[in-house]
Amino acid sequence: MLAKEYSLKIEILLRSINPSIFNKSDEILRNPYEEIISAIQCRISQEKIKKFKFYYNTINGKSMQELLNDKYNIELLLTDLRKLVKNN
Repeated sequence: MLAKEYSLKIEILLRSINPSIFNKSDEILRNPYEEIISAIQCRISQEKIKKFKFYYNTINGKSMQELLNDKYNIELLLTDLRKLVKNN
């Protein structure tokens, strides 16, 4: 899957809890971690945000393409993000 496709999937998931996340896939491409954290702030419990940050802080500052090049498990990120927004 391409980096743009992953960023669109993340945007769709984030939009389910934060409707203002519209046309943000380019920003997600540049730094998915920052965009995810920004979108879930004040919409998810601080405990869940803290846990998410703990697990995914290592991707902070990396672009989606860098993650793909490093063979990062983006499917796991999507699964965890899906659970996070679903259980909100």
